Amino acid sequence: MTDKSPSLAKLDVSGVNLTANNPGLLCVTMQQRSSVNLVTQLRTPLVGAQRYWYQQAKRNNPNEVVYLSLLADLLTKAKKKGVAREDRTKVGTYSEFGTQTVYDLRQGFPLLTTKKINLDKVLHELIWFLSGSTNNAFLKQRNVGIWDEWAHPETGELGPIYGNMWRHWEGRGGQEYDQIRDLFLSLYSNPTSRRHVVSGWNPSLLPVEGNSHKENVEAGLQALPPCHTLWQVYLEPLSDSERWAIYRDSLRLEGKDAPKKISSPESLSRELARQQVPNYYLDLKLYQRSADIFLGVPFNIASYAALMLILSLWVDAIPRRFIHTFGDVHLYSNHVDQAEEQLGRSPNSTPILHITEPEKYSTSESATSESVADEYINHFLTDTNLANWWLQGYDPQSFIKAPVAV
Repeated sequence: MTDKSPSLAKLDVSGVNLTANNPGLLCVTMQQRSSVNLVTQLRTPLVGAQRYWYQQAKRNNPNEVVYLSLLADLLTKAKKKGVAREDRTKVGTYSEFGTQTVYDLRQGFPLLTTKKINLDKVLHELIWFLSGSTNNAFLKQRNVGIWDEWAHPETGELGPIYGNMWRHWEGRGGQEYDQIRDLFLSLYSNPTSRRHVVSGWNPSLLPVEGNSHKENVEAGLQALPPCHTLWQVYLEPLSDSERWAIYRDSLRLEGKDAPKKISSPESLSRELARQQVPNYYLDLKLYQRSADIFLGVPFNIASYAALMLILSLWVDAIPRRFIHTFGDVHLYSNHVDQAEEQLGRSPNSTPILHITEPEKYSTSESATSESVADEYINHFLTDTNLANWWLQGYDPQSFIKAPVAV
């Protein structure tokens, strides 16, 4: 792994505008369909560590089946129960508690195909979170309206929501904690730690129920309490024999002959480093206290999967499992028809998402680990046109519109 001796600057990217000449996210649709592994059909050869991602990606799209199974369970409950559960929005829901789903990124990027999901919006929101911003202006400039209903009508502020919690958590004596910086540094310096945790739940900042969003924001409170409240990252070290097997699989998928095993452990380690075979699997587990299965969860899945790609490049890992644990996961009563429509569709081929890694990190002797981490993350924060992201093989079916419960 390259020495990344890097402070995560809190960039103000709200003033950067998209232009009609820069379409942002590049999407390439596969023209051929077959049962073979998707990696063999990439139009541009993959280089570096990303050669070893998505090695189990096949056409049957098992990740989407996981989501659709949960959606079907909630729809079945709605049909059987008939009477919706009361909720804050007064719309009514059919819900379950304590459900968990697992998406394996080795099998493809978990972006739904049974209805179109706008990945540009997902990635803009993720960049917004990581930048530490809590003002809706950044999103509105990019035609992302998912936070409009909760933003202060005059200022666009949303109070101390995700960006503030992740990057500016105020602790004892007013000390500020940057949880994202701390996570990146701890992943690098102590990869097997059990403390790779980012929390968004601060009881002292929760909105007062009964007050308007505007009133809560003006009181310094959150417009909406965090739905995805806590997430944790886990790194599993790979032995040289496991890495060698991964390397051989990559050659096989590329139609190349795999070399015989190298006898000397030292020679094997050198060859694996030369071939840039990652040292870890990376898993991420999210606890989400409240989840709108039809509108919100598809965004959440794609957002945290994209975050896993950023983290995996940083720490030299293969993104593996996104584990999505729910508190109250629910289908709104006015989304039942839309859920039925979606479940009447069959998933298309799983897409693949790649990102451009920064060309180099700071090599200055005066560089600190914090400055190198800053340099890496700012590579994504300043990418407001999404030029670093490449989506391939995405062939979604049409949008399915549904009202947002506020």
